[in-house]
Amino acid sequence: MGAARILIVYNAPVLPAGHPEAASEIDVLENVDEVARVMGAAGYTVSRLGVGRDLTPLIELLKFNPPDAIFNLFEGLADQPFTEEVVAGIYEWFGVPFTGSSALTLSLARDKRRTNWLLRGAGLPVARSFWVDRLPVPTCPLPWPVMVKPAGTDGSLGIEQRSVVESQDALVDQVARVLERYGPAVVEEYIPGREF
Repeated sequence: MGAARILIVYNAPVLPAGHPEAASEIDVLENVDEVARVMGAAGYTVSRLGVGRDLTPLIELLKFNPPDAIFNLFEGLADQPFTEEVVAGIYEWFGVPFTGSSALTLSLARDKRRTNWLLRGAGLPVARSFWVDRLPVPTCPLPWPVMVKPAGTDGSLGIEQRSVVESQDALVDQVARVLERYGPAVVEEYIPGREF
């Protein structure tokens, strides 16, 4: 019996070079190289597949020549974050084991509003917050500073230094930026320290 076949699936860059998120899209390629190096050194047969807007190559590979497992580095297309759970769902559909979270977990984690409600409903402490789906931005009922985040992205996408705001004017500006680039925003009380 030969070495287990591992497929590394990752984001194929889709953004134009001048886009603010284009550099982070390219960063995954270094991770792909490192994972391939380590897995190859451990004796696995490694192949790679960058997933972009066309899912046909992934589906055909899983249908006709599935690997033994997938090392999942696909985090969703930069301009379509919901695609992260879609691709995980495709792995599940074809029954191929993969690293990382299930499609359901990814879907819940990306939806900050739903996750907030679930955590609060389970009795866990969560930061006080409110949601802004469109302009105008309401008067902030929380003490300053507050944190402004996209409500539907994961990781730190859309979070930058100016996401921490200390006035109503700064809040309006940052929420407008988030609405324009990412869609609905969540405004949370600021809690110092690392965010988890």
